[in-house]
Amino acid sequence: MTVILDLRVLPGPNPDIGGPAVRLSIAGGWEGKDETVETVLSAASAVGLDLPHDEIVTRPTDEGYVVAWPVSDRALAHAHAQAVQALLYEAPVPPQQEQAPRPFDVIDPEVPCVAISGTNGKTTTTRLIAHCAQTAGLSTAWSSTDGVFRDGRLVESGDYSGPGGARRVLSEPGVEFAVLETARGGLLLRGMSVSRVDVAVVTNVAADHLGSHGINTVEQLAMVKATVVRIVDVDGWTVLNADEPLVRHMAEQSAGHIWFFGLDSPPQGERFTTVRDGRVIVGGSLTADLGAVADMPVTVAGHARFNVANVLAAASAALAAGIPVEAVREGLRTFRPDSELSSGRFNCWAVNGRRIILDMAHNTESLRELLTTARHLAGDARLWVAFGTAGDREDEVLQGMGFTAVDLADEAFPVDKPGYLRDRTTDEMRAQFIAGMAVAGASSTTCFDNELHALSSLVETAAPHDVIVITIAEQLPELQQWMRARNGEEVDPSSWA
Repeated sequence: MTVILDLRVLPGPNPDIGGPAVRLSIAGGWEGKDETVETVLSAASAVGLDLPHDEIVTRPTDEGYVVAWPVSDRALAHAHAQAVQALLYEAPVPPQQEQAPRPFDVIDPEVPCVAISGTNGKTTTTRLIAHCAQTAGLSTAWSSTDGVFRDGRLVESGDYSGPGGARRVLSEPGVEFAVLETARGGLLLRGMSVSRVDVAVVTNVAADHLGSHGINTVEQLAMVKATVVRIVDVDGWTVLNADEPLVRHMAEQSAGHIWFFGLDSPPQGERFTTVRDGRVIVGGSLTADLGAVADMPVTVAGHARFNVANVLAAASAALAAGIPVEAVREGLRTFRPDSELSSGRFNCWAVNGRRIILDMAHNTESLRELLTTARHLAGDARLWVAFGTAGDREDEVLQGMGFTAVDLADEAFPVDKPGYLRDRTTDEMRAQFIAGMAVAGASSTTCFDNELHALSSLVETAAPHDVIVITIAEQLPELQQWMRARNGEEVDPSSWA
């Protein structure tokens, strides 16, 4: 018997269809897809849906295959999904009740709209673009993993990196510029709530969240991230990381103009943003000098390579969206990695002579970038790290974080994230981290049960001038309060460089 892994209505553009769709995931051999497609067509006839055969999309997965097709009416979509399920399980198709048409309310943005996708750097890039837009005098709203913001003011708290956040941003009265952080989960489970964007950005693609929702390879993950690319207006721009082949090749999926950025790749494409002689330079059909990297606080005097890449992405997107060069230049010069403008991303504090870095690094690659920068800032002092992440990562990612922590820091400690276990236990998480640490040569380790305990213990243990890195997920306000109570001060990390 056919086994349905997932059957859902996606109310907006998604990895398979460029608009509202139904997606059916089947466990079984690829050879069964044609029969399933015929079932989908039979179900369409049963509910009165006109569905051309050539509009049905199929693709293989590790578990079996996916069949997806476009829909335009919400009620009819749900009726069709029910009919497909019934026919696949050889049950009667449910009787159809007369219903008024219920079109999907996919938004056609009326203001410049930028969507950002990628594995790492989405939130910082989103904030940078929004800051440049505000610097240009535009009333700006943006959505991210930290909430929905309007002109720097928090409107809704929580993870709004999905379609709900985009909808909230575009419903803000009087907004003149919209920036939408677009995460993998929302794309897979609901699709996008906008029909098109003026600018799409893909920062990078790395192994993260694999094994979730049928996405098991980095190549499959790239397909998901490229959803934003496929809805770019023909007159719009797609901003892509030229240093990564998987991202660079997304250019083939865009109907718009292509704007590459990169730290290591040669200039290419219609427009390109790079670093030359320590300055951010735009070349191609638009030329501009956006200033010295060392004068952009978020780059930590140029030592935070990952944030230099985020600057290139954000500058490209802001210019592509029509923000003047002068406003972009000033925005990059004034955006600080502090709790006001970039909460939870490389926020640096001084407490009792110890140097503290708080950051949401949540996978192997982001931890490596974070610790590489921290290692440089530490100089001859010792580097301590308390690291952890959510439980919905593969074992390989958890072990990779353990290995990276030991490899790059002098002292490394796993820290529990009790609110982010995601069907794992604390013992399971610790075991995976410790396994990776052992490969890097750690013979024993201490684990902390939360972020605050890690910070308080390491500040007491470390020597003055040492650097302490805490990867955060759930106790940022408590950490800030603890440091302020001990006369801690937030500092510009470039002063440590």
